[in-house]
Amino acid sequence: MISNVLMFRRANVCYDTLNIFTDKVASCLNNRGIKVDFINLDSKDVEGEIYRVINKRYDACLTFNSVGQHGFKVNGQFLLDYMKVPFYNYIVDHPMRHYKHLCVPLKDYHVFCLDMGHEEYISKHHPNIKSVHTLPLGGWVNEGKGLKPIGDRRYDVVMTGSYYSLSDIEDTILKGDKQFIDLAIATINYMLDNRSVSNEEALEAVLDANSIEVDDSAFAMYLNKIDRSNHYVNAYVREEVVRYIIDSGASLHLFGDGWDKLNVDDWKNTVIHKGVPYTETADIYADAKVVLNTMPWFKKGLHDRVPTAMLNGAVALTDTTEYIDNFFRTEGDDAELLTFDIANPGEAVRKLNLLLSDTALLEGISESGRLKALNDLTWESRVDQMIKIFEENKINT
Repeated sequence: MISNVLMFRRANVCYDTLNIFTDKVASCLNNRGIKVDFINLDSKDVEGEIYRVINKRYDACLTFNSVGQHGFKVNGQFLLDYMKVPFYNYIVDHPMRHYKHLCVPLKDYHVFCLDMGHEEYISKHHPNIKSVHTLPLGGWVNEGKGLKPIGDRRYDVVMTGSYYSLSDIEDTILKGDKQFIDLAIATINYMLDNRSVSNEEALEAVLDANSIEVDDSAFAMYLNKIDRSNHYVNAYVREEVVRYIIDSGASLHLFGDGWDKLNVDDWKNTVIHKGVPYTETADIYADAKVVLNTMPWFKKGLHDRVPTAMLNGAVALTDTTEYIDNFFRTEGDDAELLTFDIANPGEAVRKLNLLLSDTALLEGISESGRLKALNDLTWESRVDQMIKIFEENKINT
């Protein structure tokens, strides 16, 4: 049985979403009778925070995006090794961005990730990690506001997420390590020409084409060095899809920073809003008919915008992944969400027009999607899966 869990907190990381996730998981654990202690890294006395818990026994230590993994040592040992507690790093980006953290030689190191491809990548390139588990984030819903009928909702189409200038990202790449600039550009071009491939598959193809041989460890370092290539292709496809929707004349509402900097001749029926805090996203989705999403180049995973849309009764329209193909119904009268090919943005326009012209279809997918999300995509469901993994690893230790 799992009875005590230790977690790290640090504010103002990724719009404070990591603390929001941390607190939600802690609440779910508490509701299941599991006690949670925190190390607050924003404290003026971090050492005091550590020594407050150092002699307690914990079944697991959990953090998001490597927060707290800063090499704290006690008597020459890593803090968590000294405490003999299994460490679970819940990585919500591609693991290439956490290269140095994944290389830390903790004795009992485990990872949760959002994409089955990321799981395969970590298992191959970071053999020091004892176990890796694909566990997409739960969706978010703000309780007590009721469910608005989809026909009465304010927004036809909503997209949340910031705009990033491609030229700014390119400038950053060109100012990077000169040894890797050409490799980053070639990898970008390969991904844009072959949009079903992952970051690591693209790099492998580019290395092969240039007769460059590296072992698994060096490959992970190479991918980390060109991680801005991921940022570039994400920004590219998001902008491309948005331009297609704008040109279609659909009533699109963009919530996020920077969209006013996008060069568009005629915005037609598009409205730009400022970015909002993470938890307010759920309220926006609860007043939307369709939530448009592009994945952050997840090819076998799921971003939490999708379950949040579904939990709030909106129809999710997203580029597809292997995870979506395996776990959701995406066609027919009982579809739970709709998908499009990221290589064919026109397909997103066609499916959006279909949804907005057929109220019965919109209502049917909305209800099927919400029921699916309530059953499988809440944080409560994810924490139950997490506890099961904690218990299985505890038995196998």
